[in-house]
Amino acid sequence: MSLFNHFSAINRLSSPVQGQSVSLDTVGDARNIPGQIRLAVQPNNTAIYAPLNGEVTAMTNHHIVMTAISGKRYWLTLQTATAEMPGTFDWQIRVGDTISPLTLLGTLNSLSQTSLVICSQLGVTTSESTSKRRRLSAIFS
Repeated sequence: MSLFNHFSAINRLSSPVQGQSVSLDTVGDARNIPGQIRLAVQPNNTAIYAPLNGEVTAMTNHHIVMTAISGKRYWLTLQTATAEMPGTFDWQIRVGDTISPLTLLGTLNSLSQTSLVICSQLGVTTSESTSKRRRLSAIFS
């Protein structure tokens, strides 16, 4: 039973930023967010941490794609109310880096009352090899 609890703790999604949790029903313009929204936070701090144990697989100034140890892929993005002034991140990591909830991914360039940090699940990746997942699991065990 403790092995199962340990594995579920490794695959748990945590809040990437300090702030006020927002109801997923009130997240506006969810059409621009791919996948199923798992959490939304109105940040009161500019530091962004990894919400999971895994690896960075893609990134831009506005979002990051991460693959968890379990193979599930997640999208982390910053949503602002004004489309002409989109928020961006100053990343301190790069594609291929191993991450955990203690990993500082980067900081927000600007912080406003309308900003939301949103994490959504994209699905399960088929390109992740079993040996890579085992290696990442061994690192975080």
